[in-house]
Amino acid sequence: MFRPAFMQPTKGLKNAYTAYRMFAPLFPMFKLLFPNYVLTLREVGLAMINSVGKGTDKRVLEVQDIARLAQG
Repeated sequence: MFRPAFMQPTKGLKNAYTAYRMFAPLFPMFKLLFPNYVLTLREVGLAMINSVGKGTDKRVLEVQDIARLAQG
């Protein structure tokens, strides 16, 4: 199970929550101040792909786990 906190929406994404779109300009500041709670949508997608290909030892993946898995 993936448990991302705040995700930066991808440019051009039409189905993003309004709150995500409102806070998107503040993403760099959030990433700097709260690195353990912020991911990009791309990181979540890569982590999902890598979790299938490589597997993971945890059943619940928090933000730090997702970021690590996204890197390969």
